[in-house]
Amino acid sequence: LADSWTCFMGQNPKPQIVSCSAEPAWAWFAIYLLFNVFFNLCMMWLIKRMSSTWAAIGAILCGNLAGVFSQFEIIGGKSAQVLSLEQWMSLILATIAMWVYNIQDEVDDRGESVYGEKVHGDHRYDTHGHMGLDPSESFSDELAAEDHTTL
Repeated sequence: LADSWTCFMGQNPKPQIVSCSAEPAWAWFAIYLLFNVFFNLCMMWLIKRMSSTWAAIGAILCGNLAGVFSQFEIIGGKSAQVLSLEQWMSLILATIAMWVYNIQDEVDDRGESVYGEKVHGDHRYDTHGHMGLDPSESFSDELAAEDHTTL
């Protein structure tokens, strides 16, 4: 375990191991954490703001971009290879599938659009109607949804 930590910090733990000082692993781990946290925050925003389907679509888009960018040596390193025809076709097929899915708006079981937000109503206690609202009540003294969120 001590040798692993020494190598992680960029020092060779033993004279016969020379790969640890080539590139500091902690720097690459920090870059990974930065992108991972950014990706997960974006996914959470997509789920909160749009729908979980859009989070899946965002993941497909990230996969397509990773596939395209991985063929360049500056990003993929020395093991980078040009995408084959089959790989290009799969990326194109995934993009067309996303496009076809989005031709029509996404609706719930009542036929209402799932996009956007309803500002009024306490979303923590959805017991009456849509978004916790009783259709016969007035919204004048109701708290807005933004009053309950931390984002």
